[in-house]
Amino acid sequence: MGCRNALLGVGAVLLVALLAGCTFLGIGPDNSLTMAVRGHAELEGEANHSGITVRISYYDSYWGTVVTATTATGPNGAFVMPKVPVIYGQAEYSIIAYKDGYARADDSVGVYYGYDGTPFVYDFLLRVGKVMTFEWRYSETGDFSGSTTTSSVCSDVHGAGHVYGFDFDSGRNSTSYSSREFLFYHDDDYTHEIVLNYARLWDMGDVPIASVTEVPERSEDDYSGSPRMQVGHTYVIRCDSGYAVFRVLDISDAT
Repeated sequence: MGCRNALLGVGAVLLVALLAGCTFLGIGPDNSLTMAVRGHAELEGEANHSGITVRISYYDSYWGTVVTATTATGPNGAFVMPKVPVIYGQAEYSIIAYKDGYARADDSVGVYYGYDGTPFVYDFLLRVGKVMTFEWRYSETGDFSGSTTTSSVCSDVHGAGHVYGFDFDSGRNSTSYSSREFLFYHDDDYTHEIVLNYARLWDMGDVPIASVTEVPERSEDDYSGSPRMQVGHTYVIRCDSGYAVFRVLDISDAT
């Protein structure tokens, strides 16, 4: 009987939420609390800032990602969400602004007991995404005498076809966090693009890819970390199952 009543209660909450027109899943202990969120989101280099999606969500280890509210900006970039459902009495929510061809901007919203309804205000600037084209060779042993392939990755940009992970072991773009050892994204101040790798990466300098025939004889502690990518530079990366050498050919706008 207890389980049945609980299920009926959840169903009632979901029905009320749907009738109210909210994108909301009532799974928490406090379904009556709401928060107010407003602000501006702008596109780098543009006068019209319409069409930017702003989304608030919460990640729960059991339910997964629960989206509580979504809206879109107008030409001036303003967005307002006056009553965002709070699915837990206190929690940390994620707010993200995104549009195809631009790097995503995000922040967090902390809602705690005693919240007085004061609006949370956010200002986002979405930078133009970047596409990096590179030539590369892969070897399980570190002998780079094989053929060269050309591929590309995108910085942390929203949109179909914009994949910012690359897996040298399989030789293809990857959206799986467990397999992609190569990421291309903006740094903290969004002024440069850098690589984040799950292994060792060495910057060999502005040299042809053919000049690097094997893994450099360097200490495992002597590596470049996550350097800013530079056109013309060649890099060596240690992958999960082997090694790869790649040379940056071009970095251009994704839009």
